[in-house]
Amino acid sequence: MTAKDFTDFWSRVSEHTQSSPSRLHYGVYKAAAREQGNAAVHAKRMTMIARSDVCPPRWAKLMQLLLQKKPGKMTMKNLRYIQLFEADFNHLKQFYIGGQAMHNIERFGYLPEEHFSRRGSTAVDAKLDLILTTDISRQSRTPLAILSLDASQCYDRVNHVIMGIIWIVLVRQLFVVQVILSCLQNMKFYQRTGFGDSTDCFSAASALVTWMGLGQGSRGASHGRMQISSFIVNLMRKTGHVAKLISPVTREETESVGEIFVDDANIYMCGDAEECNTAQKLYPRVVATVVVWACLLRATG
Repeated sequence: MTAKDFTDFWSRVSEHTQSSPSRLHYGVYKAAAREQGNAAVHAKRMTMIARSDVCPPRWAKLMQLLLQKKPGKMTMKNLRYIQLFEADFNHLKQFYIGGQAMHNIERFGYLPEEHFSRRGSTAVDAKLDLILTTDISRQSRTPLAILSLDASQCYDRVNHVIMGIIWIVLVRQLFVVQVILSCLQNMKFYQRTGFGDSTDCFSAASALVTWMGLGQGSRGASHGRMQISSFIVNLMRKTGHVAKLISPVTREETESVGEIFVDDANIYMCGDAEECNTAQKLYPRVVATVVVWACLLRATG
């Protein structure tokens, strides 16, 4: 990591972003980014951590709070946990997972076109793809099934074994992956409420199994989820669970697994003019696709 990398990141983020229990808030690093010497020292420290597999103990502590999904009643169904990580730990994940890994997944062609949470796309583009697909199906008289198969609590359930293998392939630095995953697995959770911050915590030390997940509020969570779901989509395409539609106007053939935006997924499955020309004949293919998708979600967490 260079001083320019450090300065570019901290000049973009908001100073009012909250972070974990230590007093090293976002303003500290934004101030350091204003002076070239301080920025170079911080960048060198991050590089040493990434190369040595030794991370600061404070990185394994986070602050957890409940926020409303929508304005309204203060019920558990309308609340969600947000986890505040150390500011520089978030920077490390953004640099390697959101930067290098995302650059390499696009460079090597591993990022499928079904992903609409990539840079330059929006949820509106995903819905437009869905509408155009159904239009082609209707015009060509091709049976089409749209399977709404969202991943529940996907950030909290990502399997570190699979995620670690994918990160090693994309980042190509083993120690960086070990630092990130070891911090996540040994994380201590503190609580923040309207009455103040808790002084005690709970952690994986007393648990019977190793904790997984990427953390809500982590800068590497959305990118990690996109990378692991890209692996799932590519495997679906490789095993033949893909919809093939032919435009009745241009006769152009389109292959698509579906449209995915973060954890929301609409999977397509269509028939053909000969074998699966009715909804009843298409049904076995639909069941097989659901089973494969569900099994891949379980395998990856």
